[in-house]
Amino acid sequence: GASAIHRHVKKMSHANVRTLLDKAQSHDKDYRYMAWADLAHVVEDPTVCLDVEWERTICTSVVRGVDDPIGEVSNMAQQCLVPLVARVHEEALAKLVQALVAR
Repeated sequence: GASAIHRHVKKMSHANVRTLLDKAQSHDKDYRYMAWADLAHVVEDPTVCLDVEWERTICTSVVRGVDDPIGEVSNMAQQCLVPLVARVHEEALAKLVQALVAR
């Protein structure tokens, strides 16, 4: 039924997020840039379900992306911050802010 379809969509979204997070760590700056551009759309999309574990994983990756040595890549990772802050739970938000302040 509908719940089976919802679980399938959620699972596909998580696989997509994992692929994007992997590309965000690529040696190729163009792959990193495009991965962050795509991730910005993912975190802005309220239909993509992110549980606490995914929030933590994405937040950790965003902090690494913000520190990217290529300015354009870093800026694109920063584009994920506002929608991410708006949707993550308080625990993930606190850890994200601590990580950003500590860098």
